[in-house]
Amino acid sequence: MTSPSPRHIKSLGLAVIAAVLMSADAAHADDKKLVVSKAWMPEPPNGARVAAGYMVLRNKSDRAIRVMQLTSSLAERNELHTMSMDGGIMRMRKLENGLKIAAGASETLEPGGKHVMFNGLTRRPRAGDTVEIKLM
Repeated sequence: MTSPSPRHIKSLGLAVIAAVLMSADAAHADDKKLVVSKAWMPEPPNGARVAAGYMVLRNKSDRAIRVMQLTSSLAERNELHTMSMDGGIMRMRKLENGLKIAAGASETLEPGGKHVMFNGLTRRPRAGDTVEIKLM
């Protein structure tokens, strides 16, 4: 995973205030079962309407956890996405079925792969800001 640089919002720039999942995969999960680390985001350029966020999610439970959505006041729409290259063209797609993390496993959201997408920014975060998100 790429380390945050000085142009990035500080290393815990994405303060995940609640990592909670209530789904068929983990009906009794609580915020201590999904551990978030290494959360960061690049500072978007002036005029940008989108930004991406990255982190490591670790499932400490004995059941699979599925993160279906997230909320944040940073953007009008907050989504889990995946990015791939297809014939030299970057393709981004919303993870329609959420992000499933197996029991005891970790999932890394990083540039060039899965990530949080903030669409329709309500403000431009700057280096040193903290952006709070809630995973559900």
